[in-house]
Amino acid sequence: MNTPLGHIDIALVSVSAPILCGIYEQDRLIKTIQSDELALIALPRIFEAFLPRPHKAPQSALPALDSIPDSMSDSVLDSMHLTYKGKIIESIYYAQGPGSFTSLKLTHIFLHTLSLMYDVKLFATSSFYFTKSPYIKAFGTTYFHRDEMGNITLARDNVRDETNSIESTQNIESTPSADSIADSINAKPQHKPLQEGFFLPDYLDKSAFHTHTQPLYILPALH
Repeated sequence: MNTPLGHIDIALVSVSAPILCGIYEQDRLIKTIQSDELALIALPRIFEAFLPRPHKAPQSALPALDSIPDSMSDSVLDSMHLTYKGKIIESIYYAQGPGSFTSLKLTHIFLHTLSLMYDVKLFATSSFYFTKSPYIKAFGTTYFHRDEMGNITLARDNVRDETNSIESTQNIESTPSADSIADSINAKPQHKPLQEGFFLPDYLDKSAFHTHTQPLYILPALH
């Protein structure tokens, strides 16, 4: 008599580096995988570690493991493959944005390909589910900001200019010396970074996810 196959769920945060992948059984986190590689390289390598040969598409649909730089040792990959042999991925729960536009697009294409190849269900949610911060790095000094109402907009990190702003409002009638100007330019304001790191929750709250799996792009307002 065949042994019933176990089911696992995957949670994925690939909107920025490092990429986080969590394996869940009965909504509880049992394994965390982290990669500092680009999404194009990391995603196939992580998922091929515990996915069987696809039954709806040729194996060439995904890059071969030996063509991908070795960020994880073969022994680690072999161990993972043995550990999750006989397990079936039921669903993938992932961050659909905001985040790196390139990573969002690659993640969307990659996961929807997996969904077709393996009959895996996809569920998505905002990247803010995986962080306690209301800010996520966008580009330069710009951040994605989620307000108390859940609205997401682009915000600029003005805190970094705070020292120079204070300096410019003091001693307006006096002419600053060369030394004070140099000190003002070189000053590095001490403040807590706006963004805290992403994390995988110990318990996966599936009610926070939905089936609308298009990438969430937040673009600057047009003027």
